[in-house]
Amino acid sequence: MMMTDITAGISYEKTYSGMEFEDISDATLHLRGAAVYNVSLVQGDEGWQLSIPSSLSENWEAGKYFYILVVTRDGDVFEAQSGHIFIKQNPITLGAGADFRTHDEIALENINAVLAGTATFAQKEYRIGNRRLERFEPSELLDVKMRLERRVLAKRNYDRRMASGKSHKIIHNIPIRLDV
Repeated sequence: MMMTDITAGISYEKTYSGMEFEDISDATLHLRGAAVYNVSLVQGDEGWQLSIPSSLSENWEAGKYFYILVVTRDGDVFEAQSGHIFIKQNPITLGAGADFRTHDEIALENINAVLAGTATFAQKEYRIGNRRLERFEPSELLDVKMRLERRVLAKRNYDRRMASGKSHKIIHNIPIRLDV
């Protein structure tokens, strides 16, 4: 099962089991993005347990991260799983008026305001020397609006799938040794 997004300051636990976790001596999650984090998994009765306590993640930097879960088997290191996740900002440290919208949602709202005529700025280019101002054509804004709507919808559908535990099929790397 793929990893889901992590919220800094909130405990995260997940158990991994299956063929790729059999006969291994070590498993480590590596996160790379706004910062670098490494978390060791612990072997338990049900499989390998990933446990990120709130005290460990409370100061983690929010943002998009590449993750790779590596396992050690017979002295060799293999990729068990990889992908991208988001680490969300610690909600306890947020002040009043925090904005949880994605960049695409903010951009879409601004384009809708321009199209509705309620925005104060709709310029594409602005120069002071020679005093030039170029505005977006409505057709350009509609193209961008449609593209952003698709991306926002895709992200919401992805979030729903991940929350329900229905994610894409995972293809695992199977080690092959070539003795030459």
